Amino acid sequence: VDPARGDANLDLAYSNFVPSGVSAGDGTIDQSTGNLNLSPGFVDITDFHLAPGSAMVDAGDPAAALPELDLEGNARPLDGNYDEVAVRDIGAYELNPPPPSCPVVPSLCPPDTTAPKVSKLKFRFKFGKGGAIRYRVSEAARIRIVLKPVPAGKGKNRRKVVRIKRGNRKGPGVITLGKRKLKQGIYRLVIRATDKAGNTSKPIVRKVRARR
Repeated sequence: VDPARGDANLDLAYSNFVPSGVSAGDGTIDQSTGNLNLSPGFVDITDFHLAPGSAMVDAGDPAAALPELDLEGNARPLDGNYDEVAVRDIGAYELNPPPPSCPVVPSLCPPDTTAPKVSKLKFRFKFGKGGAIRYRVSEAARIRIVLKPVPAGKGKNRRKVVRIKRGNRKGPGVITLGKRKLKQGIYRLVIRATDKAGNTSKPIVRKVRARR
């Protein structure tokens, strides 16, 4: 800047650029508001429209008094990142995104009403050696198992109800039983699975034997 014309103060806001250069004199440069230093995410090197997922989508100046049309005469601002808030994009062109879909906006997904299924239940246990409960679940779920002694017994021979909870991914599951987890005898085994939507499977009920 020509010293005879005084100092210049620059305010750079809501832009995407690589900061560089030095400043001298009494003028100021303010880059503190809304600027990015990221890949622009254009459609390609000759097309300066923004591609979906660009960091510049909905990153422009949120002030309401700015022009309501982009360089091509399209309305702006639009909600380009599906957060239900319309903010103008950085750049000359406003991204007009496709209508939101279930994978992009989970709130549009229909509610999950399908309960998980538990199958291929197997049990083995020998006192002093331990054992395992094996099963398969149709989707990721929280597994609950209750082993109720039949009969419970009395005094020193009384056996306790054993409850087990654990998370399980879709597919096979194995729960290891410690060598003293169960006392010898018959148990009523009940297993259920509950998915993240709160749907609970039909219980599988079996009579199993803890051997000695």
